[in-house]
Amino acid sequence: MHNIILSFKLFLCEQQNVNTPSLQKDTKELVALKIVKKEYAQYGKREVDMLKRLRKLDPHKNNLIMFNRHLLYSETFMLEFEMLDMNIDDLIDSCDRPLHLSEIQVITQQMLVALNALRSIRIVHADIKPDNIMLVNHKLQPLKVKLIDFDLARTVDELKLDKTIQILSYRAPEVLLGLCLNEAVDTWALGCVMADMYLCTDLYTPLCEFDRVKDMVLDDIVKTRPNTTENVDTQAFLSLLKQMMEVDPEKRIIPSKALLHPFITMKDFPSESKSNPDSSPTCCKCNTPFVSIDNVDDSRASHDRSAACPKDEYRLEESTVVSCHRIVSGDGNNASVKRSGSYDVEKKNWSTFFIFEF
Repeated sequence: MHNIILSFKLFLCEQQNVNTPSLQKDTKELVALKIVKKEYAQYGKREVDMLKRLRKLDPHKNNLIMFNRHLLYSETFMLEFEMLDMNIDDLIDSCDRPLHLSEIQVITQQMLVALNALRSIRIVHADIKPDNIMLVNHKLQPLKVKLIDFDLARTVDELKLDKTIQILSYRAPEVLLGLCLNEAVDTWALGCVMADMYLCTDLYTPLCEFDRVKDMVLDDIVKTRPNTTENVDTQAFLSLLKQMMEVDPEKRIIPSKALLHPFITMKDFPSESKSNPDSSPTCCKCNTPFVSIDNVDDSRASHDRSAACPKDEYRLEESTVVSCHRIVSGDGNNASVKRSGSYDVEKKNWSTFFIFEF
């Protein structure tokens, strides 16, 4: 750890917390370094204590950021984490569009796994928001995410009636009303994040009255995507969203049950073709349309580089058709889907198209 600090030259900023990349000299691995200045040392100590508790959980299986080690130097806490990519807000900005339901499903499923793991050891994150959900490496592991930033996390027993947690846009009603709190506050906040990804904006602003959220927003949210409101995937999304944003925390769905909800387990998303019938789904990086698998034939199998996303650096073989994140080889044998789906060579059909590797 001393090598990391020396390489960083003890750079300190005026903010309470500083996050910056740093090179781990013993392994040459790029890591993230968080610095908590001495005037906030009590918060640094609390975060380290919480991160030590989280070591009971497998960070990779449970989609939690990997905490490597820490150092207390001149009353300043320095915390070393694995280096991640970008957060959900950055992803939405790069897409320049709301996320597809299939993409929302993948991210939500991983965060429900994280919340279920935290619930198993009675820990509340208390700051679920798009900034604190980060992609591991969007190019190599598309849509693989982890939950970060546990400086406000605490055990259920530590939650106090008079404590204000969560930023206002993601604050659960029981927090607003000063009621008893538990892990359900994180489920509410994740529901808000789901809505953000669907709308490409906050579900509600700090100026919005809570009763307007309950009475108006959740049923109206799907109207933002024409011709999809009655589709099974849209209705499943709305169903889960309502259960995660149930006003009564005792009736709010818990993560383990949410993981079994039809929206999380479904494989087909008809809304992604019906929301804009005149166009195919497009790459979130450059808006290039995906190749239609039905139209792939041997003559197109050799047409490689012009079909690739110009913002991705892929090594393309002569027999591979590539369009942004969707691939199929001329003989159908080289396609490898990363998650819950594959290319059926006989039926010439994808059960999912947005995550793959080759």
